Amino acid sequence: MGSLDNMKASNKMIDLRSDTVTTPTPEMIEAMSRAELGDDFFRDDPTVLDFEAEVADLLGVESAMLVISGTMGNVVSAMALAPRGTSIILEAAAHIHIKESGWPSTIAGLTPRPVQGIGGMISPTALADAIAVGQSRLSAPASLLCLENTH
Repeated sequence: MGSLDNMKASNKMIDLRSDTVTTPTPEMIEAMSRAELGDDFFRDDPTVLDFEAEVADLLGVESAMLVISGTMGNVVSAMALAPRGTSIILEAAAHIHIKESGWPSTIAGLTPRPVQGIGGMISPTALADAIAVGQSRLSAPASLLCLENTH
């Protein structure tokens, strides 16, 4: 099993714009070619299982799950926290609301409730107003607040 402790130091700038702009280094390709393989659908991939266990240990939690993209991580997290038919409150310019293909409603069954903010932040008054909208029998009740600090 590999270890996060064995990572080499680098002076290169890390590109965090998206999970799709990175390319593997020759060392990564070599490591992938030597990795034990299995079918993760059946929980038979020892590399994935070891990685999930190591990350869970690192974070001090019972378990962890590897997903293939940041969007998928957002979908899985929201679906674990918010029941279908409810709404999620988020800042109007939030990445989840603007850039992630409408998954809150199409995949998770959640109604986005965008709130105007500044730099990704929502004021307590605006948040209270957004929650109050869901008190009507004609609106989906709010069940989740999604905040971003990357604006």
